[in-house]
Amino acid sequence: MLTACLHNERELLLRIAHNDADAFTCLFNYYKNKIYTIAYKLTESPAMAEEAVQEIFMKLWIKRKDLPGVEHFSAWFYTVARNHMFTLFKRKAVSACRGISEIDPAYFFTNDAEERILLKETETIIKKALHALPPQQNKVYHLIKEKGYKKEEVAAFLNLSPETVKIHLAKAMKNIRAYCLAHMDSPAMALIAFYFL
Repeated sequence: MLTACLHNERELLLRIAHNDADAFTCLFNYYKNKIYTIAYKLTESPAMAEEAVQEIFMKLWIKRKDLPGVEHFSAWFYTVARNHMFTLFKRKAVSACRGISEIDPAYFFTNDAEERILLKETETIIKKALHALPPQQNKVYHLIKEKGYKKEEVAAFLNLSPETVKIHLAKAMKNIRAYCLAHMDSPAMALIAFYFL
């Protein structure tokens, strides 16, 4: 039994295959920390681990129609996660050899057209959500989430109190999530998109 919201793993996978976002959320909440732990152990990078979790669950949702046929889901899913991480390592190694400092996130996906299109759409919606933020929320989000500064550093830089920075970040996250939920066709995809924002 995975969680209190699940009585039968086979039933849960079947529900997900039929586009049940609540069932997917149940699975996501149960496995996200476990997958993150695997990713972090392999990368020793919180940012890379979070990126990997987002991509792995996005792939799982895209391939949801195949889930009812999976035997021993846990073992299968952990294998999928590890394989994804090894692929990510290979891509990173190639980029390092070529002197590429940053790779398009779509490069980590397979050549599956549906995956690349969905990722592109998700990125576009998130960018629009950021653009719609009030200026101060946008600044705080950018400095903390994209540049990696600590709240105290951002407070000093923007001449704000740490508590004010914390409030701006919380409001920014709330606004981004609301925008994603309103503009993404699938609540499950919105969940993946904003969980690690």
